[in-house]
Amino acid sequence: MKILVCNTTVAPFAIGGIATVTYNLVKQLGELGHKITVLMNIPTNTRKKLKPILEKTKLKNVELIPIYTKSMYALCPTDIKNLILKTLRNIPKNLKLILSKDYEIIHFHAFGFSDLSFLYPVLAKIFRSVYIIYTCHDTPVLSTNFALKRKKFSSILKRLRLFAFRVAWRYLDAVVAPSKFLLDNLKREGFISKKMVTIPNGVDIRSFKESKTILLNGKPSIVNVGYFEKRKGIDILLIAFQKIKMKFPEAELHLVGHHCLSRQKVSKLRKLDIFLYGKLPLHDIIPLYKGGDICIFPSRKETFGLPILEAMAAGKPVIASELPAFEELIKNSENGFLTDLNPISILKIVEDLWKDENLKYKIAQNALEFVQKYDWRNISRKYEALFISLLK
Repeated sequence: MKILVCNTTVAPFAIGGIATVTYNLVKQLGELGHKITVLMNIPTNTRKKLKPILEKTKLKNVELIPIYTKSMYALCPTDIKNLILKTLRNIPKNLKLILSKDYEIIHFHAFGFSDLSFLYPVLAKIFRSVYIIYTCHDTPVLSTNFALKRKKFSSILKRLRLFAFRVAWRYLDAVVAPSKFLLDNLKREGFISKKMVTIPNGVDIRSFKESKTILLNGKPSIVNVGYFEKRKGIDILLIAFQKIKMKFPEAELHLVGHHCLSRQKVSKLRKLDIFLYGKLPLHDIIPLYKGGDICIFPSRKETFGLPILEAMAAGKPVIASELPAFEELIKNSENGFLTDLNPISILKIVEDLWKDENLKYKIAQNALEFVQKYDWRNISRKYEALFISLLK
């Protein structure tokens, strides 16, 4: 099967959930013998830094093609002018790649308005006999609200972005959502396609087994992976940690993910046994997962829970908020714990786990057993089955 993967970021050229998902999926599809071409969105200002990485990254049956782009959310007149010029230069190149080869499947992970990528499914359908699949990582309304909540002219940009989604949506042959919760929300927002399926994101179990472990000194060491923001419940976690610290004075909190704190604030938090690592590639996060004792994810909104699966793959007990997407992964008190957003509730579970080694071991082992079915070798087969069903 010849597959083109469009408009996405890919690890190790980018850091984050979508980049990790795309990398593992194309890697496994390539291992299965399919011919994969990936058009990667890469910011222009990182071209020199990423060139040597591109030369070293070799995946079986996978061709990686960088598409250098400006920021998606340019606001000042000069930026908008540069963005338009860059977009106009990229469109012929992108369309040539999309239309020049006899791809059977085109797989999108995002649609944009400012880069006009929402038109690619339209043009591909007009000029080619091809099946178009879209893996939706968030609902169009939620992702638009999140992306533009701090931008000027946000109400106009929201309308334009949603318009782009609706145009592209009409030309999709299948939509994949990583959770049933997300699939139901897509339908509720009016985004309905001919074929809609749930295929969860996965984890590369082998990379967790083979990775080294960084021994953390906390008793216990709490690990959280995610953006340093309210949506991820970081404020709740910090309050909960204060209470954990009162109960267990040697406790440490290790936070991995993007933050905007100054060096002075980071240094001040370090004195309180709160360690910030910033944005890291997954191969640097895995040793921290493995070195921790308990992973806590008190998010307010999520459409999946990739860090939960990663923590399980590292053999760690997970405490997470009672969200529909998390409830699809965690059976409370069996392979993890679900809790409300009350810091005292989080403290109580940490206390139970730290004082009862047998409970901690049982939860971790159940989590390890549960996460095996989410190995990328299994998840890629589900994508393969979807692609074959369309071709039939």
